[in-house]
Amino acid sequence: MTDKGLVTIIVPVFNQEQYLNNSITSLRRQTYSNIEILLVNDGSTDTSGTILHKFACLDNRIRVIEKKNGGLVDATLTGIENSTGNYICFLDPDDFVGETFIEFFMNSLDSSYDVIAAGYLTDRNGHYSPHFLKKDEIYEKEKLSELTENYLLNDQGTGVSNRIFISRWNKMYSRECIEKVVEDFKLCRGISLGEDSIFTYLALKNSSKIKAVSTINSYYYNIGNQNSMMKTGDVSISLEKCKKTFEVFKKLILSYKDENNIKQAYVLYYFLVNSVFQRVRNTNEKELKELFAILKKDDIYKEALNIILSNCNSSKEKAGIIIKKIIYNVKVYKVTNAGMQICKGIVKKIFREFPKFLSDTKKCGLYKAIYLRKFRNDRKNAVKDLYDNLPIIEDRILPIINKYKDKKTDLEKCPIEKNVFIFWWDGFDNAPNIVNACLESVKTYYNDCNIIKITKNTYEKYTTINEKIVNDFKKGVISVQTFSDILRFNLLMNNGGVWIDATIFFLAPFNLLDNLKEKSFESLEFSSSHDFLKYKEKKCSWSGYFIASRKNALLVTVINEVFEKYYLKYHTYSIYFFIDAVFMICKLHKVDDAALDKIQYVNSDMFLLAKLLNYPDDARCYDLIKYVPQKLMWSFQPNNSENSFYRNVVLNHGEKNESI
Repeated sequence: MTDKGLVTIIVPVFNQEQYLNNSITSLRRQTYSNIEILLVNDGSTDTSGTILHKFACLDNRIRVIEKKNGGLVDATLTGIENSTGNYICFLDPDDFVGETFIEFFMNSLDSSYDVIAAGYLTDRNGHYSPHFLKKDEIYEKEKLSELTENYLLNDQGTGVSNRIFISRWNKMYSRECIEKVVEDFKLCRGISLGEDSIFTYLALKNSSKIKAVSTINSYYYNIGNQNSMMKTGDVSISLEKCKKTFEVFKKLILSYKDENNIKQAYVLYYFLVNSVFQRVRNTNEKELKELFAILKKDDIYKEALNIILSNCNSSKEKAGIIIKKIIYNVKVYKVTNAGMQICKGIVKKIFREFPKFLSDTKKCGLYKAIYLRKFRNDRKNAVKDLYDNLPIIEDRILPIINKYKDKKTDLEKCPIEKNVFIFWWDGFDNAPNIVNACLESVKTYYNDCNIIKITKNTYEKYTTINEKIVNDFKKGVISVQTFSDILRFNLLMNNGGVWIDATIFFLAPFNLLDNLKEKSFESLEFSSSHDFLKYKEKKCSWSGYFIASRKNALLVTVINEVFEKYYLKYHTYSIYFFIDAVFMICKLHKVDDAALDKIQYVNSDMFLLAKLLNYPDDARCYDLIKYVPQKLMWSFQPNNSENSFYRNVVLNHGEKNESI
């Protein structure tokens, strides 16, 4: 792309050795090459310094600046003082960026902009969640003044605003803007909380024109490694840090003769204190008692509550604030809070669950409606039930598994069959549009395979499921979800091939059959679900919606037998996540030569497209979704946008695919 000037990326580093390879490598891969990378080593005591210098030897765009430990603000200022770029960006060392991160900003650039802001993604162990700015907007003059007054608090007055976001790292700044900010930001050297919010305020006050881009840029914020002050530590020390931030922010606001905007300091104080409150409210009664004792005498907090309450448009949030405002006794607070939860539960049952129960009764009779209600409750408590029942289920199915101990699939006798099974019970003619769009994407990328649509009219041709199980499913005793679990393993045992859920969408080739050459079974282990299930020091992660197996492979044979014999003996599947329990136990006991230890690991997010569906289609987001199959929702409700991911990417898959 066209060179629009040098961009400096500042990375303040203190003891982040485990993240640096990922974060710095992501900067070196930028498609916009005219960059300098300033790595500010803030007196690290681990191997961070060594890693930084190693990268400096590999890339002449990288400079390492060594300094004594002075905190994040001081390291940031040191980076700015040593920068030479026309534009400046920031990266926290535990985060990373996509290769087009800088290019995104430069494509949006106009020399008149002091700041360009965009959305970002939170990264929770590879599970990505997009955060969009409210809208595309140019802020100048009156609009900019109004933004400055409301950049912290959202329109409902309940949380942080999404007009521009308070972070430094979702933005690019002109040098002129940064140079104006620096002197005032020096006052923040003594604080360790809320510095980003203050930096953003200073940038707004020293800008004449700001651009907000509603789509996301590829900044991945490591939510699992947030500054730990708010997670641990003495309550009184935490509150003193909050107060120090408040005093600095108030002083800066007054220095700008911005008395009308003094509420911003109180709002920030409320958010910081609330973070402490959230940490201790359910975990430590002693700390909660200490927190109440301090806040009872805290005039700043009382004024902050008044400001938040006056700006709040949510009845639910107002109730919570009023409780904080008038109750400083731990026991009374807990009783009051519990009472509110009970009331909320009752209201939910009256206005949501009871009409649903009546609707189910009308559609399919009282007996099935009662069962459906039980199924939904089981689903709500699924994870707890899974962990509670794992030892019981293991004891029950171990006799079945033990019959196959030390046996494994004979790969020569169990062929790889090019079958692709997609299940929709009522038939694809009656399926939602999103299901048929997913089916078309499967046809595109599995065009050399036998695509088999499994419905209530066709499943018997390919299966040998026990008649009692089938009859109980038709009666509504067994849920569709559980029956589909049974079905997929019976299908793969009898026929071999791939099971693909009807809501899996493909944007690129991803054929699991290719991975069966040296093994009997394949699925995907995603980083986002890696820690979902732990039992007896073993972890188990798999994608039930996308699996492949050789015909008559031992693992699918064992699981099929477990499903049948368990039901015939106990007349129920005891938990919602029964299949996950079976998988865990099979992995623990190394069924089929430990086949479940050999499934493919994918450091990506299979659910990201589902989060983007109603957002504007943007080619820059394709890199985030196109290389792994995406799991969608058949019940998705599209908005009326003609330029959404749903309309342009999903429904017009074939046409769109040509452009990516």
